[in-house]
Amino acid sequence: MKRATLLVLAVVLLFSVAYADDVWKSKPYQQWELKDVQKILADSPWAHVVHVTASWRKPGEALPVEPGGTTPGNYGTQAGSTGSGSGATSAPSSYGMPGGPSNANSGSLAQNQAIMNSANTPEATFAVRWFSARAVRQALSRAQVLSGAMSEADAAKALADEPTEFAITIVGQDMTPFLSAEEKDLAAKASLQPKKQGKIPATRATVQRIPGRKPEDPRSIAAVVFYFAKKSASGDPVLASNEKNVEFLCEAGKATIKTSFDLSKMAGANGPDW
Repeated sequence: MKRATLLVLAVVLLFSVAYADDVWKSKPYQQWELKDVQKILADSPWAHVVHVTASWRKPGEALPVEPGGTTPGNYGTQAGSTGSGSGATSAPSSYGMPGGPSNANSGSLAQNQAIMNSANTPEATFAVRWFSARAVRQALSRAQVLSGAMSEADAAKALADEPTEFAITIVGQDMTPFLSAEEKDLAAKASLQPKKQGKIPATRATVQRIPGRKPEDPRSIAAVVFYFAKKSASGDPVLASNEKNVEFLCEAGKATIKTSFDLSKMAGANGPDW
């Protein structure tokens, strides 16, 4: 329930900001401010933005932008619930925090999407995050605490539940490629490719949907989550400690989403954080 809540929050926090220090190393998560949460979820080794050609759309065709709404490309959610099927959360616009952006016209994925849509060849923008990383989960828990949706004690309890798999999330303004895809087919076409090892196939994939949206609405999908085993059948880590880089790849419909994660930079104060 709590893990699903954190996943939904990952959808709505799509800020684009940059700060000098690595806050995930410089201070404990209990002291993070909103700008620190923003940095980790949008400008850190665990977060990447990917642009792909939207061959499913006509040139100039764009999805409507909903200021302050529950569209994944926007910053905040309207007062009300957003959910993932197994959990939900209520949060006001701007995430209920002072200084937080309140609409999609402040550098969000929705704004990037609008810019891409104006081109002759439409493009779709996706945020790809290494969701199972402790720093990402701490940022989402801290966001809940700052908004008043979670107590410090509950945040600590949620973080105590360590993921047994690697998890990569994809969110975006236009999730059309995932609308008709079967979860088993998404998993079959997703992988992690380390530079020094063989390909690691996804073990499963889940499509998180927003309650109340029509199934055919490209904005009905809050996120798609891909899971990968952390250990082999023999119990050995699937990612060697000396691995420096791993490429994530998934194919859905007419979209191929690919990005690389620098494992050497994915580390907190206590060491590697994958």
